[in-house]
Amino acid sequence: MRYFDGIRTAEEAKQRYHELAKRLHPDNGGDVEEFKKMQAEFSDLWNRVKSTHRNAEGQEYHSETSESASAYMKIVDIVLRMEGVDLELCGAWLWATGRTYQNRETFRDLGFRWSKSKRAWYYSPEGFTGKRKGHYSLNEIRQTYGSEKFEKKDSHMIDVML
Repeated sequence: MRYFDGIRTAEEAKQRYHELAKRLHPDNGGDVEEFKKMQAEFSDLWNRVKSTHRNAEGQEYHSETSESASAYMKIVDIVLRMEGVDLELCGAWLWATGRTYQNRETFRDLGFRWSKSKRAWYYSPEGFTGKRKGHYSLNEIRQTYGSEKFEKKDSHMIDVML
């Protein structure tokens, strides 16, 4: 693999995809063909690692999911284009915070759910079941599963080309 060497978990794959998309996207000066190759490699990798996860302590565990690479790329693309909305990856879940109210219908259409206690929208892969039960703050979730915030470079960051 050219772009995703050493990637073993779904979280690592998502984080690496985001880093590469920022750098390789044609809107940011990248080459269209190279970006498409990276996305194709992500799709191939995703089929192998989508059910392998790592928590904040570095322990790997397996949880089956039917989430597709293209669905993930589309969700990231749409949410990153929203003004005033912050996107964060905690474990296998995406969390959206900030000025989300005006985008609530879009979040629902994308499969996000609203957490009233955390005042945030969250997206969990279809069929994904968490290992912990109970009510945890967003900070506790970050500490348990790790956290990676997505940074916006400009308003035309990622186009899904697959």
